Amino acid sequence: MKKIFKWMLLCLGALVIVMVAAVFLIPRFVDVQKYKPRMEQMITDATGRPFSLGGDLKLSLFPWVGVSLSDLQLGNPPGFKEQTFVTVRSFNVKVKLLPLLSRDIQVKEFLLDGPRVVMIKGANGIGNWENIGPDTPIEGGAETTKNQPSPETTAKEGSITPGTLPVTALKVEQFSITNGIVEWHDRALKTSNVVSDINLQLKDISLDAPVSVDFSARVDGESVSLNGQVGPVGNPPGKGELPLDLTVTLLEEISLAVKGTIVDATSAPRFQLALDLASFSPRALLKRLEKSDLLPTSDPDTFKQFSFKGNLSGDPSALSIANGILVLDESNMAFSAAVKAFSKPNIQFDISLDTLDLDRYFPPSKTTTTPVAKGNGDKEISGASSDSGGEQKTASASASKKMDYTPLRTLLLNGRARVGNLKAGGAVVQNVDMTLSGRKGNFTLDPFTMDLYQGRMVSAATFNVQKNTPRGSFNVKTDGFQVGPFIQDVSQKEFLEGALNADVKLTFQGDDPDTIKQNLNGQGELIFTDGAIVGVDLAGMVRNVKANFGLGEKTTEKSRTDFAELKAPFTLTQGVFNTPGINMISPLIRLLVLGSADLVKETLDFKVQPKFVATLKGQGDTKERSGLTVPVLVTGTFDKPKFRPDMEALLKTSIPQVKEIKEGVKALIDNKGNTGEQLKSIEGKAKDLLKSFSF
Repeated sequence: MKKIFKWMLLCLGALVIVMVAAVFLIPRFVDVQKYKPRMEQMITDATGRPFSLGGDLKLSLFPWVGVSLSDLQLGNPPGFKEQTFVTVRSFNVKVKLLPLLSRDIQVKEFLLDGPRVVMIKGANGIGNWENIGPDTPIEGGAETTKNQPSPETTAKEGSITPGTLPVTALKVEQFSITNGIVEWHDRALKTSNVVSDINLQLKDISLDAPVSVDFSARVDGESVSLNGQVGPVGNPPGKGELPLDLTVTLLEEISLAVKGTIVDATSAPRFQLALDLASFSPRALLKRLEKSDLLPTSDPDTFKQFSFKGNLSGDPSALSIANGILVLDESNMAFSAAVKAFSKPNIQFDISLDTLDLDRYFPPSKTTTTPVAKGNGDKEISGASSDSGGEQKTASASASKKMDYTPLRTLLLNGRARVGNLKAGGAVVQNVDMTLSGRKGNFTLDPFTMDLYQGRMVSAATFNVQKNTPRGSFNVKTDGFQVGPFIQDVSQKEFLEGALNADVKLTFQGDDPDTIKQNLNGQGELIFTDGAIVGVDLAGMVRNVKANFGLGEKTTEKSRTDFAELKAPFTLTQGVFNTPGINMISPLIRLLVLGSADLVKETLDFKVQPKFVATLKGQGDTKERSGLTVPVLVTGTFDKPKFRPDMEALLKTSIPQVKEIKEGVKALIDNKGNTGEQLKSIEGKAKDLLKSFSF
């Protein structure tokens, strides 16, 4: 028994001596350089690309298993003029030998220096990174599964279960990639991009402790960096929680902090992240990138400050933002939003904005001057006249293209938005509050309220796209809305003043302005109080035909017609506005307006029937006014309305002079009496009539 034990010890000792000798002597006496051609050929066969090792191949076995390579080159496939796809200046790896026996991987260093990858997409759309590897059999062919072990066999041969690493522990002291370059060239688009100075340092890599990350690079010359910690990743990686605490810095201007966790990244991924985008100037950033034309705003002082904070969470089927805070210049917005089921989106949101001046962010107005051939008093015309026809054709063709409302029919929407102060199109409103909901192509905006110009507006709207032609409705009520300042802010014009109380209900069909106007129907009533019609002196117009219809001198003062109340009931039928009678009550006159306006043709057809009821006392004039009131016809277009006296209606009235003139003319025609006397009588009556018009 002692002899057996003695021989066992001798054999074990000899084995240890041989192993130690092999570890120390093989690297010294074995020429590993002669294996380079075989290694190059093996990699060439495996990738289908030419491969070469230009530098020396070094090998060590104890106490670290180490491999050192330099000047690696992997070529491009045929058809690319560039010879290399991947090059590496040097590569070093050292792994501790003995812990490998227990599947404990301890890496002293993993160093990759000077890697360069040139990715090229040819004009035919094929990239040089595609089809790496030897020719493979067609999927589904007999050779695909030939000699392939079954999952059951694989499971029996080893003790490693699916989803776990074949290691019990992992530790890497130093992992670094330095001086890396990635190039991208698109031959079809003739574009190129370069990511250079790629440096990645990972420290203290393990499965059960956080990993320090330090990454930097330059994208087309602009810096990008990422710093922080990731992990612990756990064993197996991708299961359970993966903590993140990273800061991304872009172009030395943008800094985004990301902190949170990713859960079950490889099986059922979901995440919860806190995002904090530090304040920066988008305008300064684009100016630095020479892309200032991407922000064509009317106010050059916009987009000078932008920041964002929020909690982002989700999974492959849903995404939500909670406690969001967005700052743009002087505007601060608090919001939350969620999107579920991306294929059939379910969108919810809640937005609260303190102030926003949209006019500052609109593109600047463009006015060009097109010279016109001189002659016949022609002047320069503002706007591009030579291209207007083409633009109209393009707009018409664009409008004729039918919109696809299918995505809206699958959308589920529910949200609310509030704005403290809002300016848009020159108009300024406060306390805007709207609730929007939608389901199966039927959307509702109810309520939609705001305070505007000392008044209040309450409205609701619907929009239905369940059919190919959308239809909708709009109801609005206003109380005490001062229209004068509103019109002045929006159009820089003055033509109406007063407090508006309105009740309007409209319906429409179509998805372009012309179609909507043609199918606009509804009714309503507008009541203006304590106001004025600016630019028109109706009292003077109906009293003084000579001055107000171009037959005499006009006053230099701006004309206006004050009123106590202007009530305008109306109906809309297929885009035609009709009023049974617009009544205006003024200290001097009463007006009744009858007629219609065609919104499609943009034409007017109204008759203004005035009636004097008082004097001008209290209106800056102490004189009594008397004379004949003249009906006024309002015709023309929206842009160029025309006003003229309705003389035909006047002559059909029962004015004594008119009646006597008619009888005298009839007697003259019938040759009754003395012709000379009849003519004198008609002339006298006509003079009396003309005196009534203040000629």
